[in-house]
Amino acid sequence: MFQSTSPQEWLTDSGLTESGTRARNAYANYVNYMHGLGVPLYKTSRALHLLQSSVYETSEDGYSLPPHTINFCVNNRCNLKCSYCDLSHGRAEEEGSSNTKVLHNVINPRAKLELPLDVCKRVIDESAWYRPTIRIPWMESLLYSQLIPFIEYTKEKNLPFSMLTNGLLLPKFADRLAALEIDALRVSLDGPEAVHDSLCGVKGAYKQITTGLRMLADMRRERGLDMQLGCYFTVNDKNYQHLGAFIDDLDRLGLLDEMFIGVYMFNYISKKMVQMHNEHHAEISGATVEETSAQYVDLSKIEPAVLLKQKAYIEDRYISRGARINFRPDFTAPNLDFCLSDEAGVYPSSRCETHWHTLFINPEGHIKPLPQCILPSLGNVMEHSLLDIWNGKTMREQRITLRKHGAYYGCMRCWSIYSNIEDIQGSWVDNSKTAAK
Repeated sequence: MFQSTSPQEWLTDSGLTESGTRARNAYANYVNYMHGLGVPLYKTSRALHLLQSSVYETSEDGYSLPPHTINFCVNNRCNLKCSYCDLSHGRAEEEGSSNTKVLHNVINPRAKLELPLDVCKRVIDESAWYRPTIRIPWMESLLYSQLIPFIEYTKEKNLPFSMLTNGLLLPKFADRLAALEIDALRVSLDGPEAVHDSLCGVKGAYKQITTGLRMLADMRRERGLDMQLGCYFTVNDKNYQHLGAFIDDLDRLGLLDEMFIGVYMFNYISKKMVQMHNEHHAEISGATVEETSAQYVDLSKIEPAVLLKQKAYIEDRYISRGARINFRPDFTAPNLDFCLSDEAGVYPSSRCETHWHTLFINPEGHIKPLPQCILPSLGNVMEHSLLDIWNGKTMREQRITLRKHGAYYGCMRCWSIYSNIEDIQGSWVDNSKTAAK
């Protein structure tokens, strides 16, 4: 006779039973099978993302499968001064920042914080059985004093390792990263050389970043490494008209066919969104919001028609030949109108599913689904195991409330909503000719 195991028995550490251990072993076997298929890491992560998102529909008690990616936000330091970054502006303010990412993310932008390596190792030990991707995305991974031993420990545990960096120090670290056989690396590039350097506030940054990418691409080929490279382009009022020229330049440098390009719309909270959220959703969500990032970018200057024309050019010239370029959400007139409006509207059928598949640990140990999430901290890994937080009372309550409301007014221009729009519309397509890239 079939005997079921309750979620608490295998999806929490404090409630683990003998039956739960068997359930864990079965799930681990499935994840190991997925990782053993020989496909690129991003495809495995995508499959697990869709599996875990499906629990949104089926788990009425708020439990979720283990996260497919654990993001370690190892510090709160950055060596760039990007003009559109609210955290950069927050560091420059002397008293009481007025933006949500600082006030509501349990981060003091003026204190130098690092997540202790021993805490990172403990979380990795606790999580190794379900083989998540271990990722360092924030704030600047190459400034983390324990980066190399962190990666070494992750690889010793046979776990995939991915990182996001601004890339300024990439030439210095490229050889060591290749020697450690990291699985994926993404950089931030927001335009051709003059545009990017102006936006990030550091002359010569573009050349440093592209030099580092070239070094890694060459090492990957010479050493036969399975290492995915990529970059993220964040659309704002200073670079939107240079997207096509940026892709042209990557092609000129011989980098376009070496990596993935993600073109993502700007994330923000406008004054109108603040008003609607705090009036209608503050009590429901348990969080108020304040204007975030919108004060640093003039959305009215970004012309949808210009973006659509450049997208058509990129599709015809580059995507048609197999270049792996993704627009999030897909660049269509309705999508761009929504993303570039400061109104507090709700995208039809959109919902936040990030609580079901992803988490971030900030430099003080607090857990959130995303670093910029407006909702309260779910718990601290200094005090509890990761799975006891992931499926703990606070997280389950947040999931149940989110299922009821879909998302909140303060969330409507968040990465999670843009990702969900992508899922709704089925616009995530892999056009690459070479899967290893």
